[in-house]
Amino acid sequence: MTRDRDDNETTKRTLASRGPADPDPHAACVVVIHGAGLGRRVDVADAAVMIGRSHEADLQINHPSVSRRHCQLWKEGSGYRIRDLGATNPTRINDQAIDESELGDGDHVTVGESVLKFISDSSLEASYHEEVYQLATLDALTELHNRRHFVEMLERELSRSQRHLRPLTLAIVDLDHFK
Repeated sequence: MTRDRDDNETTKRTLASRGPADPDPHAACVVVIHGAGLGRRVDVADAAVMIGRSHEADLQINHPSVSRRHCQLWKEGSGYRIRDLGATNPTRINDQAIDESELGDGDHVTVGESVLKFISDSSLEASYHEEVYQLATLDALTELHNRRHFVEMLERELSRSQRHLRPLTLAIVDLDHFK
């Protein structure tokens, strides 16, 4: 007598995943998730990071609702802190206006009309945002940086050049009129 095997009679064993065996160490970062500067990201490492409309800002958000020097983030001990720098539209953490506050993983930082997400250095989410950013700035066919990346880097380098009063040279090479 033959018996048909039913899938319901088979038990599959699944091992619980504990994530990557050795996750890449990432610096904590803030990512613009809504409003002007969408997708832009800046790492918060050893040096303080200033966010604002000014060319001197480490994360420049060019929008009238953002003050020139809006807020500053820095690492303190094993945590991270943020301070409002007297902005016209106060810096908000999870919809609460702050003067100075500790930042936690996943906190939403409102700067003018833009919303940023703080991702701590222990979070795997930083890898996700890095991958999404790579998909948005690399051409799928050539795997070279696209126009969006070029414009973003040009703005960043022009800002740095103006901030440090240093000259900037730009060379553009068109190889065989490849578009």
